[in-house]
Amino acid sequence: PRTRKARKGIDELVYEFAGVLGISPDPFTLRELVWMVEGKGRFDWAQTSSLMALAVNLMRDPKKGKAASPNDFNPFAEKPERIVLKGKEMLDALKAAFIRKR
Repeated sequence: PRTRKARKGIDELVYEFAGVLGISPDPFTLRELVWMVEGKGRFDWAQTSSLMALAVNLMRDPKKGKAASPNDFNPFAEKPERIVLKGKEMLDALKAAFIRKR
């Protein structure tokens, strides 16, 4: 027989989040605790990703590639939007970049 994993109740979530934060949950709503846990996660990942980038950069060969950035390891970091040009837009961009006007 298949068993379903029991879903956590609100009380259990409140106390789990308060435990992660190391605070008493009494004065806070579940929404406030969620916001605080997300903020803590962002803070923790900022520190962890900085240490990861430092370790990678200490062991890399500077002649073989560019230095790693903490944003390369941080799942919360804002990734720059990639611009994809197709067809005539790409051709116009390449002409503007490489063909000199006389």
